[in-house]
Amino acid sequence: MVEDDQKFSFKVGGTVSFPPLKAAKRVVLVRHGQSTWNAEGRIQGSSNFSILTNKGEAQAETSRQMLIDDSFDICFSR
Repeated sequence: MVEDDQKFSFKVGGTVSFPPLKAAKRVVLVRHGQSTWNAEGRIQGSSNFSILTNKGEAQAETSRQMLIDDSFDICFSR
């Protein structure tokens, strides 16, 4: 039997039941720091021709400091 607090109602559709979570999950998203091409307003994609600006280096360092004491089960990078 699904408890009321385990249901999610849609106004348009019916009710969808979700299984209870066994533990809280956390997802961390980190974007790269500013690159020279970002600063110029250029789209860079996955090019290696652009490097981080001083601001981008500082942003990367801030991200490192924020995540340094965290542990992760899995990490995806592109």
